[in-house]
Amino acid sequence: MDVGISPESIAQVKNADIISIISAYVSLRKRGRNFIGLCPFHSEKTPSFTVSQEKKIWHCFGCHESGDLISFIQKVDNVIFTDAIRIIAEKSGIDIIEDQTKYVSKDNILIKNLQTILEKAKSTYQENLLVSQISINYLKKIRNINDDSIKAFELGFSPQNINLLAELKKTNSQHDDLIKSGLFYESHQGQLKDRFSGRLIFPILDYRGRTVGFGGRVIDDSNAPKYVNSEENILFNKRQLLYGLNIAKNSIKKQNKAFLMEGYLDVIVAHQFGFTNSIAVLGTALTANHLQLLKRFTDNIYLAFDSDDAGKKALERSYDILRKNKFNAYVISLSEKDPADFLIKYGADKFNHLIENAQPIFWFYYQLLKERTQLDSIENKSNLIDQVLKILKDENNQIIVEHYIHKISTDLNISPELILAKFSKTLYNNSVKFEKPSLDKKNKLEKAEEFIIYNMLMDLKVRQDVINKLNEESIFVEFNSVFKLLKNTNKTGTDLLDDIKDKELKNNLGRIIINNNNSITENDILNEINNNINAIRMEKDKQKIESIKLKLKTIEEKGNDDEIILLLKQIQTLKKRIGG
Repeated sequence: MDVGISPESIAQVKNADIISIISAYVSLRKRGRNFIGLCPFHSEKTPSFTVSQEKKIWHCFGCHESGDLISFIQKVDNVIFTDAIRIIAEKSGIDIIEDQTKYVSKDNILIKNLQTILEKAKSTYQENLLVSQISINYLKKIRNINDDSIKAFELGFSPQNINLLAELKKTNSQHDDLIKSGLFYESHQGQLKDRFSGRLIFPILDYRGRTVGFGGRVIDDSNAPKYVNSEENILFNKRQLLYGLNIAKNSIKKQNKAFLMEGYLDVIVAHQFGFTNSIAVLGTALTANHLQLLKRFTDNIYLAFDSDDAGKKALERSYDILRKNKFNAYVISLSEKDPADFLIKYGADKFNHLIENAQPIFWFYYQLLKERTQLDSIENKSNLIDQVLKILKDENNQIIVEHYIHKISTDLNISPELILAKFSKTLYNNSVKFEKPSLDKKNKLEKAEEFIIYNMLMDLKVRQDVINKLNEESIFVEFNSVFKLLKNTNKTGTDLLDDIKDKELKNNLGRIIINNNNSITENDILNEINNNINAIRMEKDKQKIESIKLKLKTIEEKGNDDEIILLLKQIQTLKKRIGG
């Protein structure tokens, strides 16, 4: 079992500066008492991610996620609770005290076990590469990979005759963990078979340098798929990983740009030639998760995809997601099949020339649309312009819009005034479709409930006062379960959120904590709570009256006089209570 962390260390970490830590992941700016930025957990154009330094909590009003600093690091770095604490402690200069009496959860233990298995497999693959002359020849003579790159990227080999399963069992790894590691597949006879047998091995590390999976490539002429990746599991999700980012991240941040490629060998060769800010997707389309991860280091990306049709299609698919995530994206046009081939044939200077002449991705996309359009008639040109303007309407920078409109005008030999007029019409037609969002959809009853719950969450004295007033009375519509929880705990604020397992409720309470601030005295708070309790009771009484009236209509048809009199008395009692 893995040793836990002492409560004292956890408390210290919870009090770390939430703004300075989150600012390393999200660009925050101050607004009022809080800080806002673009959410790292979903794609958005308008900042809805809000952080309270005072309350040490964050909430996104777009995807509705909430939490404290520890939960933020867990989510953004995809790490377990104890690792999140260690990350924050390292960034904040806090010394961690381990607690031998505390143990991590089963999921956390699984993650640790998988990491042990993957590290052992990686070292075994590396040892095998050193004694495989065929693999060494392939890397050095055919792919021009040098010893420094082999070491830096921790390359390995999995020979056909290796018994990796037996090697891993020597580490006391459990059968279930070995299945979940993604290294094996189960045969029809129920036996575990090495997924990477006979393949060159590319360890895949997350941006923090933890081994999370492997890519394997055949080096012979077999009919097997050229590449395979680890099976996805709790650690390995190729839609969230970028190959080489653990090595390239500092260079990306320093140069403020990244070169995105498609293959492992492209990245390794690029690093050899000095382009140490090169990374790659893992045989999948570029995703919002990839970009949210990359945005921590730069907003500028150069796409060096393969020059074949598949590469062009990948570039086309990437355009929309890059635009939505506000990247400055450029396309490097290759004369060879891929970046590795180009660099080996022409060298770094020629590649730098391609970088200097890289096309903005919008213009690349325009050229693709143009290639597919027969420009032999003004109608077809008009349709092409319509397609392009639909994209340009989302561009907020007027200078960029006018630049491209004039460039398209010259390219198609059409007056820029005509295109600008068409653009203005596109904007108008688009704008009338939007509905004005309601600034506050909450009614008075909901606002009253939230005011009471917020103050009970944050202040034990207020909480006890409300509990004494209400006793067992159930007045809440939305928060009865929270009221019951508050009656049985002395925790406040984000400490209390940790005890709530219902994700929706937890996020809702996080929103309430972020949204509410008190600038009034304690007595005024208690008076306001009294007013809100009375308002809720009054509203509920009004609702009861309406409910009884509906019931009366049904009973009157049946002619049950005794029940009618009883219901009328109930209405009179409720009206007296609300002063009506």
